[in-house]
Amino acid sequence: MNNIKTEIGNADIKQRDAETILDKGLPIKLRAPLLLRLFRKKYFTMMLTNPAGAAYTQILTYYLSMNLSYADGHETGFNSLVNAQVKYRKKVYRAIACGLLNSRLLRWLFTKPLAWMLDNSLSYKAACRVFELLVLQGGIDDFVHIIGLGARMNIVAKREG
Repeated sequence: MNNIKTEIGNADIKQRDAETILDKGLPIKLRAPLLLRLFRKKYFTMMLTNPAGAAYTQILTYYLSMNLSYADGHETGFNSLVNAQVKYRKKVYRAIACGLLNSRLLRWLFTKPLAWMLDNSLSYKAACRVFELLVLQGGIDDFVHIIGLGARMNIVAKREG
């Protein structure tokens, strides 16, 4: 029972940290496109804040389309991990672009170009951390822990019919 409280406490701390960072806004520095560089503007900063409901749903769609699990990373070989990294790189950057663009029209128009810009200016390691922050922010981790806790405490019992 003590172990369950520790797991819930750690998840709660992670959740509050993610919410605090996104409430204040996470600045992401991007290299300016050619047109702005002609006017001597080399970089511009976009603020990543809490995504709106539709934007968060799109982020979760990208996350669920990856079919990743925590156990997969520890059980698979190096070549499989590199293959997964190459396979899902675009989805990570598109999810971050959706988080930056909270408007439905802006997401529809600029997700792919912004994802391309992020790919060229943000390291993959940093992109994965921002993606993890976006997924944690919405309470996915809490939802998984609540379901696991309910199963362990046998709150959700199967009906035999």
